[in-house]
Amino acid sequence: MSADAIPNTPPALDRGVAVKSLTDLWMHQNALMWNRIQLLSAVQAGVLASNYVLHKGFVSIFLYLAAMIATLYLNYMWEMDHEIRNVYGGRLRDLGFDVACSEEEQNSLKITILGFQIPVYLHSQISLTHIFWGIMAVDTAVFLVSLFMFPFL
Repeated sequence: MSADAIPNTPPALDRGVAVKSLTDLWMHQNALMWNRIQLLSAVQAGVLASNYVLHKGFVSIFLYLAAMIATLYLNYMWEMDHEIRNVYGGRLRDLGFDVACSEEEQNSLKITILGFQIPVYLHSQISLTHIFWGIMAVDTAVFLVSLFMFPFL
């Protein structure tokens, strides 16, 4: 068969295979996204424990910068994973398969905390963006307290 005889269009793809493949990709990207949060927790715990154990103001500066860079980088990676996941979700919607809750389903969700049912009012991206900013605020507070508590050298 000559190279001219090879068709330029890809072969037809079964819809079920496409949905399964895209769902697997969506779930993988979603898992990566949430694994970034676990990594962030481990990094933060390590930085805070190191800061406490070492008791040095100069080291606190380094640890603070390391924590801020790691947090910003993991936030960037989380946002990138989120966008890639949403692309797969959009392709699934184009195939008639939606992985997201409808507006009505979203409004009917209630989270029970200490016996109280609280409606869901923020989606995960807004909540996690606030968590990333909150972690950076905690890092800043710990850094400032460390400068006053620990000797500089």
